[in-house]
Amino acid sequence: MRVYAGIDLAAKGKHEVFVLGQDGEVLVSRYRFATQADEIDRLREKVRALRPGAEVWWISEPTGTQWVTVGQYLLGLGDRYFLVSNQKAHDLRRFWARHVKNDAVDAEALARIGFMAPQALQPVKLDARVHSLSRWVKRLYRTGRTMGELKRSFWALAESLLPGVQRVLPDPLSAVGRAFFRRYANPFAAVRIGPKRFTQALERSAGRYAKAETIAALYALCDRAVELHRNAGMRLDFADLQEEVEFSLEELEQAAERQERIRSRLEPLVEELDPNGLLQSIPGVGMVTAAACLAALESHEFKRSRAFRAYTGLVPRVAESGQSQSKGRSLTKAGPSWLRTALYMAAEVARRWDPQLAAIYRQAMVEKGQPHRKAICAVATHLADRIYAVHREQRPYVVRDLQGNPVTSEQARALIDADLTVPEEVRARLRKTRKEPQEKKNGSMSAASKGGGSRKDSPSSTMLPEFHDTRPKGRAQDLM
Repeated sequence: MRVYAGIDLAAKGKHEVFVLGQDGEVLVSRYRFATQADEIDRLREKVRALRPGAEVWWISEPTGTQWVTVGQYLLGLGDRYFLVSNQKAHDLRRFWARHVKNDAVDAEALARIGFMAPQALQPVKLDARVHSLSRWVKRLYRTGRTMGELKRSFWALAESLLPGVQRVLPDPLSAVGRAFFRRYANPFAAVRIGPKRFTQALERSAGRYAKAETIAALYALCDRAVELHRNAGMRLDFADLQEEVEFSLEELEQAAERQERIRSRLEPLVEELDPNGLLQSIPGVGMVTAAACLAALESHEFKRSRAFRAYTGLVPRVAESGQSQSKGRSLTKAGPSWLRTALYMAAEVARRWDPQLAAIYRQAMVEKGQPHRKAICAVATHLADRIYAVHREQRPYVVRDLQGNPVTSEQARALIDADLTVPEEVRARLRKTRKEPQEKKNGSMSAASKGGGSRKDSPSSTMLPEFHDTRPKGRAQDLM
């Protein structure tokens, strides 16, 4: 015998409970309790008195961190605790009470999910290390998004002063970027001292990273910007804009420092949960992707790779009616966005170093006519299967050719270059945006994602492309 107890968690007030018997009978409704030991005990006694000997399934949404305290207490007492995705709870709530949204309806919807669709429940496994890993992974993801917003704001400001500067100096946090933007985002400051002193100033600040061609291109850019602003009538406050650029650069530096601190916190947790580095034996899976996947795999029970694949949200929606079946629809995006991002960015590297994944990528683009991003999503889905298998079987990953024979990294790369690359005419036909001029630097995000690339060309291992890591890498890198 079993009973289903839906808990609508509250951030500030009391939580609301709705309890349903296995026969569909409503046992408890509109019962409220606080996150206190005595009130939780009183609730448990009430439920157990109504159905003596029944197994109680406590069900809630992953609301913030409120569920952790309640779930931890109930699990410690020997009960079972389940989480339901926000999407599923939202869909059933709309069906059950379309025009009503309150705590009672939410709690009832959660209980009825257990009654009607127990396969939608994710049993909770609370482990202190896994809980810490999940929190830090999510924080890294949020910091990466913040970093992206800061960069977009920075470039909008910099381009208003120096049109075209992003093409010449794509990384504001590089040694040359910091030296230049701190003093010469105002083009008049650069032109005023002349090309010789400008070159000497950047060489002193950036050291060996200051390339002559880059400095010359920056000075020419400043010279053209001065002419442009003079012809426009000098309507901008250039000193104020220079100060704002410096402020924006400081924000970027602080965000990058926070990312580095989070990474340093993630590394020991990943080493503890995966001491042999099995996940990182997969090409494209670096420390950050391994952390995201471990956070998902260790906190949930996935009986099959199909369940993990569905959890990632990288599988397409299915629509069937009668004899018709619609394929190639949009992704479900059912799982956490941080896990989906991790797998997508890892797939960018993996398809360049694993012949089997390269074949999937090529087939998607050449035979199915799918654009680059959709093809990478197909690779990411297969990569999720490999990650699940490696974690379940606790064995290192072996790169194989299309016949299933083990190959070295060099052999794999040679095979991909020879037979599994996507022709440029196919890329050109599927490309939605115009191709940038070849003067763009090698190893840019665009070049790395669209071209063949190499491990040296791959961006650093991080949660989002905006992070820049200068430390030496170990095994296969993340593209994140």
